[in-house]
Amino acid sequence: MAAVTVNYRKASAPLLTSKLLPGNTTELLDLVRVMEAYPLSEFATSARSHYRSLGLFPQLTAVQTRIIVPRSGTIVGSWCRVDAVASDPSGIRSVRFTVTNISTGRSLALGPGTPSFYGWVTTWKTMGLPEGRYALTSTAVGSAGNSARSAPIVVDVRH
Repeated sequence: MAAVTVNYRKASAPLLTSKLLPGNTTELLDLVRVMEAYPLSEFATSARSHYRSLGLFPQLTAVQTRIIVPRSGTIVGSWCRVDAVASDPSGIRSVRFTVTNISTGRSLALGPGTPSFYGWVTTWKTMGLPEGRYALTSTAVGSAGNSARSAPIVVDVRH
């Protein structure tokens, strides 16, 4: 497979170019970090399909977010790390997390995520909650003010 060329720019900065060799995870993680800081002005078709196959950024035309940790079906004890990825051509301003008790329908805001190398993270402390099934969602807000909510991830809380 050939290298993929990705062009990106931030505001009035000069166009930057990166070549990504397929299968090189280190370069991929570096490029994902750069992509959050530099809205993409061009994205090669082969690069788009490469990222889609990894499930990182399904498309780069609107605000997108999805929870990557924990996975659906996970059993959660007294605390749980929650991690989401988010993308938007204008950049991401914030990511918030919400948990909903499936049996009661009651929702609780977990608060804002903290940007990290792998996405936006927060810690969910479950000790005060009753055992049961909960749906986790993330809501990303782009720099332009647009927002999107992730599909829910269902976990079981057991103390």
